[in-house]
Amino acid sequence: MSRILVLDDDQDILDALTEVLQITGYEVKTITSAENIFDDIRHYQPDLILVDFLLLDANGGEICAQLKGHSATARIPIILLSGFCSIHEMHSIYGCDAYIPKPFDVSILLKEIEKQLQLLKG
Repeated sequence: MSRILVLDDDQDILDALTEVLQITGYEVKTITSAENIFDDIRHYQPDLILVDFLLLDANGGEICAQLKGHSATARIPIILLSGFCSIHEMHSIYGCDAYIPKPFDVSILLKEIEKQLQLLKG
């Protein structure tokens, strides 16, 4: 069972994503703050990370760039979720593996998650 870490400061989004992802067969851990994200990743060891771009305490794009720039987390696929930026900005500036605009279609999100996990497996 693949593990997904979800970072979003909106509890309603976290609840909805948790339900959908668990029904689909993923193990899910949610966090509302990026303050201890490296510790969260080290303890949970996710196969994929979903990050909201606009967080109360941080910029999700910057978090993505930090994770991609660190050897311990660089290989983990990161999907950014946002209603504010273009796909070009997300890939070129922040280095995310995929970008899903908000509001998002759950089926598109699930397809992208599966695609990224398949790419990870090689």
